[in-house]
Amino acid sequence: MKTPKKLIGAAVLVAGICALVWAWQVREEKQVTAVPVQAELEESFRDLKIEIGKRFAEAATLLNADAPKQLAPGVTLKHVEAAEGPSMTYHYVLDGQTAAPSGEPVLAQVCSIPEMRDYMQYGVFYTYSYETAAGDVLVQLRIDEAACKAHELEKAKASVHEAPKP
Repeated sequence: MKTPKKLIGAAVLVAGICALVWAWQVREEKQVTAVPVQAELEESFRDLKIEIGKRFAEAATLLNADAPKQLAPGVTLKHVEAAEGPSMTYHYVLDGQTAAPSGEPVLAQVCSIPEMRDYMQYGVFYTYSYETAAGDVLVQLRIDEAACKAHELEKAKASVHEAPKP
C-alpha cells in the first residue's frame, strides 16, 4: 500500500520540478529577448545611416561632376561634400555684388522638400556655406529636423497673428 503513495509522491515531485524549470525558462526568455530586439534595432539604424551615407556620397559625386556651376546670377555651386552624420555640405561662391542669403529663405526651401525631410528624421543635416571668391565664409547655415520644426512653429505663430479678424 505504501508503494502507490510513494509513486504518487515521486510524480508530484517530478511535476513540481518540471514546473519550476519551465517557469525559470520563461523568465529567462523574457529577459533575453529584450536585449536582441534592442540590438537589432540599433544595428538596423546603423545600417540605414550607412546606406544614407553611401547615397549622399553618390549624390556629391554627381553634383561635383558638374561643378562649379552657376545656379543664379552671382551664385555658383563650388562643390558638395558628403560627411559623417551623415550630412551634406553645399559650398557656394557669391560674386562681390550678391549678398549672402539670410537663413529664412534657405531654411524654408530645404524644409519644404519632402525627400530632405525624410532623411532628417534619421539625424541627417544639411550645411549651406556661402563664401567669397577668395574663400572667406560669409554665412554658414546648418539645417536639421529641429531647425525645420522651429521654423514651422514660427511660421504658424506668424500666420495666427496675421489672420484677419472677423
